[in-house]
Amino acid sequence: MMRVRDKPLAFDFNYEVEEAGVDLIGYADSSGVFDKTMKLVCDDSMETAMDSVDTQTVLEAEVLEAERLFREELAICQDEVDKCNQFFYTFMAIHGEYGEKKEVKELVDPRPLFWRTVLGSLQEAMFIALGRVFNDGSTHSLYSLKTQAKACPQMFTREALSRRKLALNLTDYDKWLPQFIEEAHVPAEADFDYLRGQLATHRKIYNDKLLRIRDKWFAHREIGDKRLANELFAKTEVAELESMMTFITRYQHAFFDLFENGRRPLIEERVLTTNDLRAQVNVMDSLYTIQGRAVMETQQFFAGVVPKTT
Repeated sequence: MMRVRDKPLAFDFNYEVEEAGVDLIGYADSSGVFDKTMKLVCDDSMETAMDSVDTQTVLEAEVLEAERLFREELAICQDEVDKCNQFFYTFMAIHGEYGEKKEVKELVDPRPLFWRTVLGSLQEAMFIALGRVFNDGSTHSLYSLKTQAKACPQMFTREALSRRKLALNLTDYDKWLPQFIEEAHVPAEADFDYLRGQLATHRKIYNDKLLRIRDKWFAHREIGDKRLANELFAKTEVAELESMMTFITRYQHAFFDLFENGRRPLIEERVLTTNDLRAQVNVMDSLYTIQGRAVMETQQFFAGVVPKTT
């Protein structure tokens, strides 16, 4: 199997795939593959409730509301992160199938307008979604998870975790819950510093190489000369995008696992590459990650529509 080269993303929607043998849109070589800060009432700076109301009851209600909002934010963030990944890995998987398989190329080449539409839509949607994920001024982004978590640390106590587990009405609590709660990690400032540092690394790559493309080409057509646009796209690297897409998934899951399971927020460095997913190097990655499912379903689509060779 030929491998995806670490090439920049291309963008020219008008002249690619016009005839057989021309590279697909959006990948420079198809020869082979490859906040508005939410201040919760549980914040220490908030004024106490009216003297006539039981303070403990008020605090418990505030923590419950904070947990509800945090769960909502986890779900919103996962949805945004999943969109980034499904757009990007589907985009790359199409190029992989096209570059490697003659029968896929024969299916694609006679229909250039359709495939320019598909690939152009995936590429633009990916850049727009990624902009939302890295927008530190948005109500819903990767940054809002840390903002809400730090606003109400009471959500992450062992007592709060035990209450959430008991509310699930699972069986045999007495056999596993005491040890589970005892071993649960209660986050400290160092944990949030670690997550902030991890996010800053990828945010710098986004700012340096992707933000201007999003702002000046996709969100607002400020660049009219395609040569200037090509200069921006030439700075991108597929390997960096694969690393970024894998990271944003694990960053969101680190907060989920901390909240739901009391696990220390550590982010695995192993990158989910298009090449490995297409080759199904790790079956679990292929079956149970959004990245793997995007690649596998793209392969299944082409396997179902291309003529079988005899």
